[in-house]
Amino acid sequence: MFSLIYVSVIAGELMHYKYRPSSSYLIGAALSVNNRIGVDLVDNRRIKKYLSGSFLRHILSEEELAEYSVRKDPITYVAGRIAAKEAILKCLVDRPITDFTKITITNGPFGEPMVHFEDYVIQVSISHEKDYTVAVALIQA
Repeated sequence: MFSLIYVSVIAGELMHYKYRPSSSYLIGAALSVNNRIGVDLVDNRRIKKYLSGSFLRHILSEEELAEYSVRKDPITYVAGRIAAKEAILKCLVDRPITDFTKITITNGPFGEPMVHFEDYVIQVSISHEKDYTVAVALIQA
């Protein structure tokens, strides 16, 4: 399965279309320019030293810790969650976050990350490469 993402700016509106040929549907949404975008990049090589000890209990929620324990590649899982939560933090300039465990990121039916944090509507994309993980967060204001 592959996805094609098309983004354009038309008349002050951000238009986002995502097409998944394997499931034959098109999703389109007009997003106001008042929305906030955050991006974060994590060096996966630095994560390995944090996989033991109490560090994970300060970053991952209980649900994420349970998922982490069954993952085949825990480094990329933790790197993805850190990058996503940092990207979310950059979006929430009016609501500082001091406890990352309050944000939970689960996987949806297609493996897409789903963010659970208070009543915010947050979309996140996480991508992994051998040594790096990047996340982009969009908060609909």
